[in-house]
Amino acid sequence: MNNIFEIAKYIGRYLARPAIAEYRITDITDSSVTFWYQKPDSPKKIFLTLPMTQFIGRLLAHIPPKNFKMIRRFGLYSRRYKNKKPKKIKLFKGKISWAERIFKTFKTNPLICPKCNSNLVLLEIFHIKYGVIFPKTGFS
Repeated sequence: MNNIFEIAKYIGRYLARPAIAEYRITDITDSSVTFWYQKPDSPKKIFLTLPMTQFIGRLLAHIPPKNFKMIRRFGLYSRRYKNKKPKKIKLFKGKISWAERIFKTFKTNPLICPKCNSNLVLLEIFHIKYGVIFPKTGFS
């Protein structure tokens, strides 16, 4: 950039999101700027007074070069894989019943009696705190 107006326009874009908030600047004179900052590990405010040129130099260091990409995307969000990624990611293949889940976890079929190997019928589920859970009793 060779034109002073282009440089001013380029820097002006970053005035909406400055490197330092305006309320942190406590005093401005013709030759110096006083502002405060906090270190991440302590709640104490540290006040700093810098010459105007050094303060502006530190602010300009936060402005990225022209056409610099501020947001990078990796993995599924990458533009490279836009057409390759699946439309929907299924967390579960399909719904399985409670008996299939118990069999998958404990390797025993809850619908067969362990003593006589006959089929069992689920009549109710009782919980100490809540009482009868299944079948739901009362009006629904």
